[in-house]
Amino acid sequence: IENFQAASAGYMNECQRGTLWRQYCSEVVGGAGLAFDEIAYSNSLPWRTHSQGAFSEYVAQKAAENYAGPLIRELKPRVIVALGKRAGEILSHLSMNTPPIVVWNRARAATSGVKAERASAARRILALVSVANVA
Repeated sequence: IENFQAASAGYMNECQRGTLWRQYCSEVVGGAGLAFDEIAYSNSLPWRTHSQGAFSEYVAQKAAENYAGPLIRELKPRVIVALGKRAGEILSHLSMNTPPIVVWNRARAATSGVKAERASAARRILALVSVANVA
């Protein structure tokens, strides 16, 4: 537990310095009213190959089975926020009961439609976390 807490704190610290944090994570955390100590971070699902091409569904399935599944079983999260549609697709390969998965729209252009999707996702995250706190 101590090792994971230290790793999570270190990862969060690094995340806050990067583009991904400024563009997406801060909205998830702020929009859902979550505190930093209520969140575990992971950025280990493959999205693209080194050549920027798509990878096979076999790779997606193995990433879900061998990385995401064990991590989810260990952490027992109340909600999973997948940063992007592809991360959500990878998580759909899990052959286990998972907590609700909310897909966060990672579109670079924050159009009014994207903003509306993000606001809806933030409300859903907050509702799911609130329900879990009452239960």
